[in-house]
Amino acid sequence: MVDGQSTAQVGNNFIFNLTAPGKADNEASFQVDYSSLLGHLYVTDPFNDLQALKRKVDRVQGTCEWVLNIPSLQAWMNSPDDCYATEAKSQVLWLHGNPGQGKSTMATYIIETLSTCISADAKRYLSYFLCDSNYAIRTSSKSILRGLLWQLWNSCPELIPEYARRHYDQLRKNLFDDFDHLWTLFMETAKANDSCQLYYIIDALDECDEASRDDLLYQIEHIFSGSARTPSNINFLILSRPYVQIRDYLGQFDNHSIASFPQLQRDIDLYIDHEVEKLAKMRRYPRVLKQKLSHALSTRAEETFLWVGLACRELRRIPSANALEFLERLPRQLESIYSQMFDSILGPDAPDAADTTKILSFVATAVRPLTLLELSEACAFDTNEDDVEARTQYLRDRIENCRLVIDIVTVRNRDFLDGLQDWSDSDDSTSEALLESERVVLLHQTVKDYLFTSRREQLNGGEQHSHAIMAYRCLDQINNCMPERGLAGYGNFLRYSIEYWPQHARLAQSSFHVQDNHGSFFSDPSPVRDKWLLQRNDGQLFSIWSSAKHELPLLNVAALWTIPSLVDHVSQRSSRGVTFDVKLDDGEEEGSLTKSPLTDAVQGGCVYTFQKLLHFGLPLTELAIESAWTFEREAIKRTILQTRTHEIVQQADLQKSAAKVFNAGEMRILMDHPDFTISQSILHGAMANENHGLEVLELIVAQSGIDPKILLQRTITESTTASIEFLIDRFSLNLNGEQSLIAKAAENWESGPAIINLLFRRFPNIEITDDIILAIVELGDFSEQHISETLKIIFDKLGPKLQITNRVLLGAARAEMPDEDFGDVFKIVLQHASEELAITHEVVMSVAQNPNAWATMPLLLSSREAEICITEDILCAAIPNMENSYSALLCNAAKHSIKITEKAIAAAARESDREGFLQVLNAADANSRITQDVLLAAAANDGKNGVQIMWLLLHESMNADEIGNELVDEVLLGDKCDIMSVILKRRGARIRLSKGLVQGWISNERTQGRALKFLLQYKSAELNSILGAMSADEQAEFVERRDRLFTRFERDSWEDIFKRRGE
Repeated sequence: MVDGQSTAQVGNNFIFNLTAPGKADNEASFQVDYSSLLGHLYVTDPFNDLQALKRKVDRVQGTCEWVLNIPSLQAWMNSPDDCYATEAKSQVLWLHGNPGQGKSTMATYIIETLSTCISADAKRYLSYFLCDSNYAIRTSSKSILRGLLWQLWNSCPELIPEYARRHYDQLRKNLFDDFDHLWTLFMETAKANDSCQLYYIIDALDECDEASRDDLLYQIEHIFSGSARTPSNINFLILSRPYVQIRDYLGQFDNHSIASFPQLQRDIDLYIDHEVEKLAKMRRYPRVLKQKLSHALSTRAEETFLWVGLACRELRRIPSANALEFLERLPRQLESIYSQMFDSILGPDAPDAADTTKILSFVATAVRPLTLLELSEACAFDTNEDDVEARTQYLRDRIENCRLVIDIVTVRNRDFLDGLQDWSDSDDSTSEALLESERVVLLHQTVKDYLFTSRREQLNGGEQHSHAIMAYRCLDQINNCMPERGLAGYGNFLRYSIEYWPQHARLAQSSFHVQDNHGSFFSDPSPVRDKWLLQRNDGQLFSIWSSAKHELPLLNVAALWTIPSLVDHVSQRSSRGVTFDVKLDDGEEEGSLTKSPLTDAVQGGCVYTFQKLLHFGLPLTELAIESAWTFEREAIKRTILQTRTHEIVQQADLQKSAAKVFNAGEMRILMDHPDFTISQSILHGAMANENHGLEVLELIVAQSGIDPKILLQRTITESTTASIEFLIDRFSLNLNGEQSLIAKAAENWESGPAIINLLFRRFPNIEITDDIILAIVELGDFSEQHISETLKIIFDKLGPKLQITNRVLLGAARAEMPDEDFGDVFKIVLQHASEELAITHEVVMSVAQNPNAWATMPLLLSSREAEICITEDILCAAIPNMENSYSALLCNAAKHSIKITEKAIAAAARESDREGFLQVLNAADANSRITQDVLLAAAANDGKNGVQIMWLLLHESMNADEIGNELVDEVLLGDKCDIMSVILKRRGARIRLSKGLVQGWISNERTQGRALKFLLQYKSAELNSILGAMSADEQAEFVERRDRLFTRFERDSWEDIFKRRGE
């Protein structure tokens, strides 16, 4: 592991101080909440996936061991330790084989063996990812990179590069939504850990989506083919089928066909012996038959484990006498075996062929394995059966008809089970929870390949049509179930439908069309769609760049979930006069969170959807432009440049956004438009361009004719440091007399401190006044860290010339921050104040009144206590802000003989917990009384603190005032039933009721709560006397209202609190 690291645990999160390996602590160190970062990076746990794969493809003892002796694999495992290699020798190794040749079994063996070897080596790290077409989340290049990085960083957070922390601070989870960002993180990890060797194994790459797979393969080819400077500490081992599309990229590297190794046949023979031995025990084969079957399997297997497995599965149902004959008639090719098997279960004479077709279609199409109950509901089997165990057993019987091409596997993956538990009702039975841990999968990827090629007509006409049918079935479930009963009544296929119908609609492509019976879901507005959105709770999808989490217009749904056919639906229906909610901007009006569908389409990342929205006529927005470049959506960027430059050059806000993100080449495209002019908006955007600002400014600023000093003054609050330095150097600006620029630069939330540093470095004679420091201190909308960092730069620069005045100290004492406030602004000002600077009463009072007093008052007292007198007024001001820690204040007050009266007791009763209140009470003057004001203050203290304090105050020894009507009114108006219970317990007998009081309370809706019920319940005898003094009408009205109140809270009693708490 990397030396020199320290770890600190804060709550349940781990905060790591990370330093790049090989660098000193004062170089490139940073702090990061890695649990939050890893939580957003996470898609799946490869270790859990490996355990599931091992259960599915149990390796026979003695097989695969030879693979470790392959020279190219040994060379790959023993890569050199120097940082950069001149050639990519042995860094990429590709092992390929046909379906069923044991690639995944081999991968599990290599991974486990390497894990054991590498675990003892502090300079070598292994990460792996197992693609699986059964899980949509494990079929994309983004998921591969996220899985590899997550496993690597989770096992050793010291490997997280500073680049990840810096960009995570800016983008949060969006950092991990884009392939280009992920690849940069991948390379930065290697760069930051150049003294370590990083080993990456990817299994079943052929099961990754083809377009997504090409993104990854292109980068691997580009980095390791010799056309780029290659970091020698990245090592890839990839296992897949020998697809031409994969060979085009990986064929140039070391690669081997698994079938080319003679040891493969020995492994198959060991596997045959293992399987035949199991059959022999099951079917009681004689020794001679065992030998003949082993020989027949060996000669017919054609180096395919899967063929052997299928043959042995079929032999389980064949009598011993017919076993050899059956085996000799079994086709040698997998496709022929599948043809024979599916003819028997889907043919015209097959029993229950329709049910079997349904099962196969839904299992093959599901984007994650379905549970038994989910599959039963998807197929609409046994809908009248309420017993869960019976229903699942009926499904098991149907699965038996599928002739072993479908498996029921037990899930031990915590992620999967936890996901199910999140949806479950709290009263689920243990047996149902166990059933949820079983899911239904196809025997092998080749089964799916066969179904959607050779049997596509029997399975809904192909894969896209099957996805459309699955989407329709999901939408049926949502439409029919959610409006009536919500999730409480349906915990199985409904939750799958809520989560995955958009994915099926997207995968269906042009096969998906809005059905008439789903019209209410795809209208605007749509209550059922709103409910669906609320139930999804999709924290991974939405971001600051995309729309709100509910009440989304249909076009935004199409954009975020990349369903282009929904855009067509809106377009067609709109042409017929149907109205849809179409957002034309990015929700800048107050209270709106919904973005333009174009912006959401950038978030979704589908250029086809984006283009359809443009064709629909939506106007371009600033955020759509900025997010397209921020997320590096290359196809969308090209679309904007090719089709919408005319729109950009005509609108100032779009010009600014474009100039903020365009590079020089893209800006030239804009400049070629006949209507282009260099506007103020373009100049302002270019100054804020973080990645390409210099090249864009070089291109346009000389032609603009603007005074560079005026440009700097107008844009310094949003410019990058590099842009400011460019103007200074390009035009030889002299800013020594421009001290106001310091205060303006401090308003730059991203680059302010760096710009101020630059200005001090280049113009050391800039004068700093109290007004400038106060302007920075009073930046109330900025973070405390930003202001503190800015002040530190200024104070360090001024050095001995710094003179903190009382005016500045008072401003710092009054400064309040928008977020968490630790008083750092006041601390840094106080630390730089001279000992001769008097601490005035006004400063101390301002510190006491500030919500950060809990942090600043102890610092002030510890450093300047001799000058400070804590009066009762200061104590009362500080009590709400001291987090119940008053001992230092009370000690100071005692030293100055300050009398603590009912005023401070009331302040503590209103704001403190029990312990804090007792601190003040014990310090109070012996002659202090518990007045009505103190009791009212305690009643205003919410939660258990007020209850506990009131219990203390009403103790006989406290000599408290009697309970007045004002206090009772306060308790009733706030329906503070626990406070009322304490009052009744302590002083109930002394409360006096009157006809006017009870009539007023019972007729006032604001006082008709539990507290009134408790009071009337306790004082029932006195109340009966009052009722006797009422007229018949008054009495009838009062009794009716009282009875309604008592019925409403019939289960509640004033004594409940004492039973619950034992008080």
